[in-house]
Amino acid sequence: MTRMAIFCMIPTPFHEDGSLDEVTTWLAERESRERLSQLASEVQSRELGLQAEVEDLLTTLENNPDREFVRLVEEALRNLADYAALGQSPLGLAPARVGRRVAY
Repeated sequence: MTRMAIFCMIPTPFHEDGSLDEVTTWLAERESRERLSQLASEVQSRELGLQAEVEDLLTTLENNPDREFVRLVEEALRNLADYAALGQSPLGLAPARVGRRVAY
C-alpha cells in the first residue's frame, strides 16, 4: 500500500463541508476548560501567597517600623500638595528628560 493510500485511510476531523467533527470540537473544548481550570487554580494559589506576604509585611511595619521608612513616608505626606500642584503646572506637562543633557 502506498503512503497516499494509507494517508487516505486515516479519519479526518473535518466533514466534506469543512466543518469540524463534533467529537473533535468537544475534545478541544474539554481541553480548554481543563487548562482554564488549571490557570484559575494557579492564580488562586499565587493570590493566597501574596496575601500572606502582605499580612507579614503589615505585621512587621506595625510592630517594628523602620525609622527611615517612617521618615520617608512622613516627608512624602508633607509634600503631597506640592506634588499635585507640580502635576498641574506646565512644568509637570514637560516631557521627561531623564538621563539626557538639555542644551541651553
